[in-house]
Amino acid sequence: MSEVIIHPSATVVLLHDDADGIKTLLLKRNAKVSFGGGEWVFPGGKIEAAELEKHADDAERVAAVRECKEEAGILLTPDALQKYSHWVTPDFMPKRFSTGFYLAQLDNQLPVLVDNSEIVDYRWVSPAEALAQYARGELPMMPPTFVSLNDFVRFQATSELLQHCQRRDPLVFEPRMLRHNERVYLLYSGDCAYESADASAEGRRHRLLMSESGYEYICDQPI
Repeated sequence: MSEVIIHPSATVVLLHDDADGIKTLLLKRNAKVSFGGGEWVFPGGKIEAAELEKHADDAERVAAVRECKEEAGILLTPDALQKYSHWVTPDFMPKRFSTGFYLAQLDNQLPVLVDNSEIVDYRWVSPAEALAQYARGELPMMPPTFVSLNDFVRFQATSELLQHCQRRDPLVFEPRMLRHNERVYLLYSGDCAYESADASAEGRRHRLLMSESGYEYICDQPI
């Protein structure tokens, strides 16, 4: 079997504050698209070959700006983006991406224009409410979105989140699967079983439990 190509990609998390705290923009992908159909995501997509050629050192930011304009009708500038994390799709997936996640703070909630083709709906929502809607089955999402929202929920304001990210390197997620007691986990760097795949290992837990009822993010220590 041929090796699956890993596509360089970029995602931007739009954030603004209101009286209740942080709000972020989630977009609903058309159920008919080949990857992530029907899922709620942050704006983003593949980096184009021309972007890699012309903007070798800044291609992720350039692509994130383009995708945000195409998918949400919101224009950003590359220098307004702050690197938050980097996700590599697990090797057992049929499509794989190497995706830089960026944060962009807005002064207020901007109008959103979706194309009703690839993107069919949108919501400005707090991280906590997004997770509550996910738990009710109203907001299906992929692990990177779910894990990111779980991190955001502990911050009261966008400025707090940005300052926290400035004090640390971007998070890197290269999930590894672990099956144990009929349960399936995605392990992330820092988990006690990440290197050994030993289900009996003791120590820090940094993983995602995947079940028919949904995801559960387990992180013993703040990231």
